[in-house]
Amino acid sequence: MKKYLSILMMIMLCMMSITAKPKGSGAAPAPQMELFNITIYCAETDAKVYIDSQMCGFANKSFSVKQGGHTIRVVKEGFEDYESKIILDRDITITADLQKIGARKPHHNPPPPRTKEWTLTVNTSEPDCKIYLNNDYLGQSNKPYKVKEGSYIVKVVKDGIEKTEGVTLDGDKSIFIRMERPHHNPPPARTKEYNVVISTSEPGCTISLNGVVLGESNKSYKIKEGSYLIKAEKKGFKDAVDGITVDSDKNIFLKMEKPPRNPPKQPPQVKEYTLMISTSEPECKVYLNGEYLGESNNMYKVKEGSYLIKVTKDGFEDALEGVNMKEDKSVFIRMNAPETTTTTTTTVVEQSSTRPSHHGPRHHDRRPDVKYYDLTVNCEEDDATVFIDDEEWGRPNQTFTVEMGNRKIKVTKRGFEPFEMLVSCDTNRTVNAKLKPMRRR
Repeated sequence: MKKYLSILMMIMLCMMSITAKPKGSGAAPAPQMELFNITIYCAETDAKVYIDSQMCGFANKSFSVKQGGHTIRVVKEGFEDYESKIILDRDITITADLQKIGARKPHHNPPPPRTKEWTLTVNTSEPDCKIYLNNDYLGQSNKPYKVKEGSYIVKVVKDGIEKTEGVTLDGDKSIFIRMERPHHNPPPARTKEYNVVISTSEPGCTISLNGVVLGESNKSYKIKEGSYLIKAEKKGFKDAVDGITVDSDKNIFLKMEKPPRNPPKQPPQVKEYTLMISTSEPECKVYLNGEYLGESNNMYKVKEGSYLIKVTKDGFEDALEGVNMKEDKSVFIRMNAPETTTTTTTTVVEQSSTRPSHHGPRHHDRRPDVKYYDLTVNCEEDDATVFIDDEEWGRPNQTFTVEMGNRKIKVTKRGFEPFEMLVSCDTNRTVNAKLKPMRRR
């Protein structure tokens, strides 16, 4: 009891000493915060280090910093700033990796989608059997192989013994095939048949077993015991294929899927080019392959192809020019007034042939002010007819003397498509005409 009283009195004395503390003595001093070292490494030795927005020096040095939260920033001109927020409660080391401004960061392309493969193990009662998948040699039995997803006929062969089985790989699979050697003079085995109902998601599909047409879908068939590759076909749908083993009555369902729609084919666009027809005389009439186009010194949109340009104007000779439109073109045509002079003069002109024109209807004498050239027209059809500028000139495989300029060549024969070609006769020319038989409708 005395012991407890003495303890109680000591507690009371302590409390009295605390409460008797004189006023104005001040609060207890705040505890001082500890300092820790931050070591900052950087490949750029002249990079500046900022701690809480205050420049403290350069990288690759240690800095004494009070404990608590701080923002570290490493800066160098031409490089992206490095910044890190930390809570300092111990000595730490920071490595600042500065990247040049505008440096391309490496990126990785996603790998192409992989075709699904599964592990197929074909175990056999006899070792070292040869395994075939859809008649393609795979390897020996009792080993795992990587096989793409799909349906297959597995064939096992050894010493004249052959066994088959259907399998659909949609996951890792292991199958067992018993290889039974034939007995001497075995009794004829009775072939078993089972009822197999083959249904499809679309009615009226054609069903085939191992390439032999069986009939329509959604029907029951008597099928002999064995392994088969079953296929369902229907117009407008992708073929559905599955491997089955018939060893009992079965229900088989095949899902028919439509192929992705192809975008509608756009009709081929006919290319057009700009044809500028200029003439030495204004307001001439321009014709293209005999059809009126408009007046000269204008631009026109013309489809790709070959054309004969004809320019006419009262009081001037008609002018002809050939053009092949495969790009924008500008053609200049000089209009000549008809000659009215009767003065007899001797003119020496360049001629490509001294032979007068003697083929076709043109038997008039050559004019001295016009150049003439040889035009040879060849054709395998000897009895065809040659037209020059829509006038009949005779049979092919001979040479005609024609005036200089653009000439329209046409070779015809009954039962054949006509051959037409525009030739610029500014030198001796040879035309090889090929006639194609007309198609029978």
